[in-house]
This record gives sequence, structure tokens and C-alpha cells, in this order.
Amino acid sequence: MESRETGRGNQQSSPDSLVIIPPAPLLCVNLRPSADSTALVSGFGLGRPSAFSILRWVKLKHWLRYKLLHDTTWQGQFSALGRLLLKRHPIERFVVDVGANDGLYSSNSYPFIRRDWRALLIEPHPEAFERARRLHQTNPEVTVLNLACSDHPGQMELNLFEGDEGGSLSALANGPSDTAATRRTVNRVQVEVTTLENLLSERRIAPEFGLLTVDTEGHDFAVIRGLNLRRFQPRAIITEKFHDDPAKFEHLRQHGYRLYADLEFDTIWTVLET
Repeated sequence: MESRETGRGNQQSSPDSLVIIPPAPLLCVNLRPSADSTALVSGFGLGRPSAFSILRWVKLKHWLRYKLLHDTTWQGQFSALGRLLLKRHPIERFVVDVGANDGLYSSNSYPFIRRDWRALLIEPHPEAFERARRLHQTNPEVTVLNLACSDHPGQMELNLFEGDEGGSLSALANGPSDTAATRRTVNRVQVEVTTLENLLSERRIAPEFGLLTVDTEGHDFAVIRGLNLRRFQPRAIITEKFHDDPAKFEHLRQHGYRLYADLEFDTIWTVLET
């Protein structure tokens, strides 16, 4: 689950000492599947594209950022985090990505993986999970799991929405979702749910790992509540903005996090001195 739609959630954040990165205009190229456009999109390793995938991918700013920096983030999350995480030693070079989608499109974890970070990617949507698994199948330092995370383990239904062929808007059925109010649910699949606390404990992840990124279409706060931030304290956390931001932000502050960067759709929090 990794989407970027305009007008998402609560766009207001209380400034501490933070970096503000304003939204940048996109140069969109409206192409049909020609030889040139096929070659361009195939450069992402996606195979022969459809018209939909070309419209989705051929956005000049993002393409240049990917080709030059292997940066797949939507709004410069990697640029903001690179200054914070890449030059610090020692730091546990490990990223946990909850709602990783296909592991590439709009991915906050991919740029770190390309810089030899180890990674744990968590994605409940079956098709998106399979694409992420294939993308990273030759990298033994990346684990991809077909799961969802929340504040309690069990089984939940995942809503799949009309027009969302990539699965980036899928959302747990019992949680809040802006997409559910605007798009028709075309299918529901039963998914296994665990807590981050259980998952990181089982896999013996270092308590002070580098980055936690969460993008779960309105379920971020439940995901974060499922992790004991006194025991596990990632150096930085990315979370998508949503209506429950005031409570989520207060929860993070109570556990020693400061707002580091305020983006259009996400906020970045850290326990590091900046």
C-alpha cells in the first residue's frame, strides 16, 4: 500500500525544528505505448508497459531522480533522510517498510536498499507483494513478507478498490480510509495481521535500526501503536498524514521523537540530534 493522491488526510503539522519541503510541480508526459516510451519505462525494470503504467511512471522529475540517484521517493523523502541517516556513524543500516507495495513505485525504502541497507518489506496485497518479492529475490539482505501490521495480531479483510490495478490504495477493511469513501470496493481478501513488536522481536532486529517507513492508507497510527517505542526506537520514522495526526504526533513526541521534515503527504520524525 503505497499511494500518493492529492488532498490526503490532515495537511497541517505543528512545527518543531523541521525541514519543510514544498510540493514540486510534475512534468507529465502523455505518451502512448510507443517504442521510445516502452524503452523508457522498461528502464525501471518493469517489462513492457501498458498505457496506464506509462502515464503513471513517465513523470520527468521522478524519472531523472531515479536514473541519477536511484531515488524512488515521491516527494524527496530520501533527500531529506539522506542528510540525516547516510553520513552518521555508527547507525544500523536497516529499513523496515510497512505498506511497501511493489517495492519500487513511490518507495521510501528502495533508495536505501540500493545503498546496501538491509530491509524488511511488509505488504498485504497479494499481487503487489509478489512484484516486490520478484524485484528483490536475488538480494539476500531483503526480506519481503505478505502480511499486514496493526496494534493487535489476527486476521483482517483487505479492501481492493476499483481502478487501483497496482494495489497502492488497498486498505484494511476495519480501519479508516479516504479511498473507501471515493472508490468502489471490488474485492476483499483475508490477510494475516501481526504487530511490529512481534515481527521485529521474532526476527531479532536491532532495537535502534535506521528507518521505519509506514504507508498504510489510514492505518499508520495503529501500526505505530503496535510497536513498543521504548524497546524499539528507529532513528527515523516516516508516516503518511491522516485525520488522526494530532494523536499520532503526540504519541511520537511522548516517545522522544521530534518532527524533522514536513512534506505534502508525509511527515518525518527522528530521535537524532539535528
